[in-house]
Amino acid sequence: MGAANARAARSASTSATTRPPTTSSRGAFTVALADAAHVAEADYFGIATGRKVDKAAASGLTFIPSEHVDAPVIEEFPLTMECIVKEV
Repeated sequence: MGAANARAARSASTSATTRPPTTSSRGAFTVALADAAHVAEADYFGIATGRKVDKAAASGLTFIPSEHVDAPVIEEFPLTMECIVKEV
């Protein structure tokens, strides 16, 4: 497959899938710190790619809406920083 065909195939497959909103389009994000009981789940988020698997569903954790920003909070994690994007 030539480079142009490969780019077209990637573009078609990307546009055909539904992706979650990005941090810049939401204008917010959260940073959650895991406790010792959830280290394996937190590690999974850094290992798995969101392009191939729904990490939130696969983790088994509970995602709830933030009270202050348009981003999820992991209910089982003891500390979450809710952040607003000021400039990209």
